[in-house]
Amino acid sequence: MALARHGTLSASARALRVNHATVARRIASLETLIGRALFDRRAGGYVLTAEGKAVLDEASTMDEAAISILRRRDARTELSGLVRLAAGRVLTERFLIDRLRGFHERFPAIDLEVIGGSRIVSLAKREADVALRYGSPKDSELVARRVATITFGLYASPTCRDKLNAGQPPAFIGFDQESDFIAEAKWLARQFGDQRFSFRTNSQTTQAGRRPRGLWRCASPEIHRGDARAGPRRGFAG
Repeated sequence: MALARHGTLSASARALRVNHATVARRIASLETLIGRALFDRRAGGYVLTAEGKAVLDEASTMDEAAISILRRRDARTELSGLVRLAAGRVLTERFLIDRLRGFHERFPAIDLEVIGGSRIVSLAKREADVALRYGSPKDSELVARRVATITFGLYASPTCRDKLNAGQPPAFIGFDQESDFIAEAKWLARQFGDQRFSFRTNSQTTQAGRRPRGLWRCASPEIHRGDARAGPRRGFAG
């Protein structure tokens, strides 16, 4: 239905919040199952065949009936039960935890379990129900949507920044070599891979704890700004 409505794989993928390859595979599977071509592939996009128009009419009726059933259920059922949310440790501890009150007020019957850490959990294996990840899933059947944009930056204490302005070489804080799967570590390697790192760790919390000692720190997300304990200032953005 989405492809008939939007006419292209990319537009349909955006509407469904999936990869465009997923849309193509599903259309091909449906055509194989029915044994008929449902779309004409043209330079300007996908156009329904006569058979495709007939199938669309029947699918639209089914879709309307399904939506009606879901509305009946939602009208009589309060959302409840356990929901497991997976996110990075720093995102969880420094951003999400302070914003969960509104969620509990809106859905008081839901029990929320937050899984914080760098390990990628599998939604397909039901290790979590919802995951907040940097970037979009590649070639996946998962339904994904962008919820925010995170920027990266270089931070230091005011004292350290003054030393740098005076010509002193920077001493960086960053991730260890085994953390190259972390989005922040990848950005850091691209921007400052040829610089000296006097302190490395796989823990962003530990990185933050080193800031008062006068070292530069590369960080993402922006939630590290305004940390009154360390007093960081932004020195570079990317």
